[in-house]
Amino acid sequence: MSDYSFVPDVKYIGCMVDLLGHVGKVADAEDFINSSGLENDAVLWHILLRACRIHGDKDRGIKIGEKLMMLEPFAASSYVMLYNLYMDAGKISLAMRTRGQMRERG
Repeated sequence: MSDYSFVPDVKYIGCMVDLLGHVGKVADAEDFINSSGLENDAVLWHILLRACRIHGDKDRGIKIGEKLMMLEPFAASSYVMLYNLYMDAGKISLAMRTRGQMRERG
């Protein structure tokens, strides 16, 4: 981007992550987030998590869901998405643990 004197903002990064995710390039989208300097922006990870669910990338989705739980420990959507990913992956005990954490944190 520096070749064109263009500094991408979070909206641009989010659009790129969404585009890459829609076409199934979730690994590229994850790399894009990590190289953007905005790897602690929960919105970007939510966008990527949605793409993981759509394309069935359960392992990456679980990793991202766990990251979101650290970034947003009181956001219900992170718990629900992670719970659903654990259930989809057949990890019932982890899903129940996530549900318990959600109850504990209100």
